[in-house]
Amino acid sequence: MNIKLKGENKDVEGQKNKADELKKTIINSKSRSKLFEIRIEREWLTTQEAAHYLSVTPNALRIMVHRNQVKAYKFGKRLRFRLDDCRTLFSTRGA
Repeated sequence: MNIKLKGENKDVEGQKNKADELKKTIINSKSRSKLFEIRIEREWLTTQEAAHYLSVTPNALRIMVHRNQVKAYKFGKRLRFRLDDCRTLFSTRGA
């Protein structure tokens, strides 16, 4: 049983139109640099994301933080890592 709310079709159509416009912009752009302007980069990484980026296990990353080999920030009880710090560590490790 499908129940449609008033105005629901307009919302779906509007989202499809926005997606189609974005696809056309990407396809019609003459340079690849416009593709990268659309991408939003995150500044903070979780423990799992940073571990994946550095090709280590999350537990190994926590040990590295404890040994002051990696700079980490605490937000409440959670550890967070800056993407720039991970990039620097990745390049210095020679991985």
